[in-house]
Amino acid sequence: MIAAGVVTGIGFLGAGVILRDGGTITGLTTAATLWATASVGLATGYGMYTLAALVSVIIFILLALHHVPGWGQLKRASPPPPSQSQTVAGNSATEDQKSE
Repeated sequence: MIAAGVVTGIGFLGAGVILRDGGTITGLTTAATLWATASVGLATGYGMYTLAALVSVIIFILLALHHVPGWGQLKRASPPPPSQSQTVAGNSATEDQKSE
């Protein structure tokens, strides 16, 4: 019963942290960290201390990877913007089909 309340509360908090500004989305790492921290808290509350400690270490390592030199080189290049010749959702007819 307590876990259901934690999941509901963290879900609302996580959703409130995620922000969209134009084409940029921020707060995803913060929201995921909130979920992970809630899971550690639940594991601790249920007496699973070894699991809580192990997950805490894993979370810390994953969050610290961002500061490793060369991490920026591992990012994928963003895909090119769609060109005018590609079909648009809802309008799949090409220029050749329209002229017939």
